[in-house]
Amino acid sequence: VFSSSHQQQANDAAGATARVFLQRFPSSFHRKEAALLVARSAVAQGDCGSAQAVLAPFGADDDTKAALGACGH
Repeated sequence: VFSSSHQQQANDAAGATARVFLQRFPSSFHRKEAALLVARSAVAQGDCGSAQAVLAPFGADDDTKAALGACGH
């Protein structure tokens, strides 16, 4: 079982890795999944603007709304 700080570290690492992936492979078939990870990490850090920006190209579907959580207004 992860503690809260371990979970945050895992989110941060996943977000950072996904951010690099998006930079290196912007046309990848998996870009939406990577963007969702980046957005979840940004939301966890309270950075709603970054979360919304990375998901903007994908529209407002169930996945993007869930990733935005409290930032989804």
